Formats: sequence, C-alpha cells, structure tokens
Amino acid sequence: MSLEPLERLLDTRSVSVLLCISVEMLARWRQRRIGPPYIKLEGGAVRYRLSDLNDWVRKLKAYWRPDPIKPWEGVTDKMMDRLLDGWERAEEQRRRRGW
Repeated sequence: MSLEPLERLLDTRSVSVLLCISVEMLARWRQRRIGPPYIKLEGGAVRYRLSDLNDWVRKLKAYWRPDPIKPWEGVTDKMMDRLLDGWERAEEQRRRRGW
C-alpha cells in the first residue's frame, strides 16, 4: 500500500497575493459562496488547494472569452493568458521541488 503525498494547501494570505486581491475580498467571496473552492479545517482555519485555484482560474478564462461584457473591465485576453502561463510555470516548479 503506497500513500500519495498530500497536496500543498495555501492559506488565505498566500491566495490573496496570488490573485492580487485583499484577504477581506476572499472572505466576502466565501460568505457569498463565490470565488475559488476552499477547505475549512478544524478550528476554523481556511485553506485552498493549488489545483482548485488553477481550475477556478481556467474556468474564468473560459467564461471571459465568449462573453462580450467582461466582469472586470480592462482585463484583456492577453493579460489572462499571461496570468495562466505564470500559474502553469509556478505549478511545474512546485512539482519539480516536490511540493
């Protein structure tokens, strides 16, 4: 029987930095049940799986492209592509380091 290594969990502060939003915005999203999926640990600590964040961002990209009215005005497809490329590079580095 082999055990799979646990996926690295990110705290709210780390996610806010990655998404360039405030910790308070993430809290509001959780209250409204929008935003990236999260896990609540015993004691109330909130954590995010990196794979869930990647999936969530990819879904945003799919949503933004066909919709003529963008949810956040001024965000271009090129900007989203750069964001996703950065996520993929960071994920590959984490994989190589065994995180």
